[in-house]
Amino acid sequence: DKPEDVDLVVSLTAMSRGPSVDAPAIDVTVAGEPFNVSREAIYLLLGVTQEALRNVERHSRATSACVKLTFAGNCLILEIDDNGVGFDPPQDEQGAAYRGALGLLGLYERATLLGGTLYIASSQTTGTSVRLRVPLSSVSRSTS
Repeated sequence: DKPEDVDLVVSLTAMSRGPSVDAPAIDVTVAGEPFNVSREAIYLLLGVTQEALRNVERHSRATSACVKLTFAGNCLILEIDDNGVGFDPPQDEQGAAYRGALGLLGLYERATLLGGTLYIASSQTTGTSVRLRVPLSSVSRSTS
């Protein structure tokens, strides 16, 4: 590893914070046995996380958000959940583009670049959940 390498777990954990007057609390957890993730994948995963959290802050009126990164045997799962007011999410990239929802479009585009699948579920009573599932083969660092 080069010293300038970005560590996914360290970068995500740094996003944890307590609640403030204008921002929800953010809790970050990591599950499973971490594996090496390519630098490109790290930047895309951090981009998904930052955009989802920006949406939480701007639109959800949530008091808390949870970020969970799971290193599963054959994939990586990134989940961002909030307890906000929810909305009617587009179901795919085309729906986000049609609505002009550029932040959501960016989430779908990053998922595509990662070779993963993005799901957004939302309700007025339970808030919003963003789930990104990426196959290990798409994100693992090559050993070349």
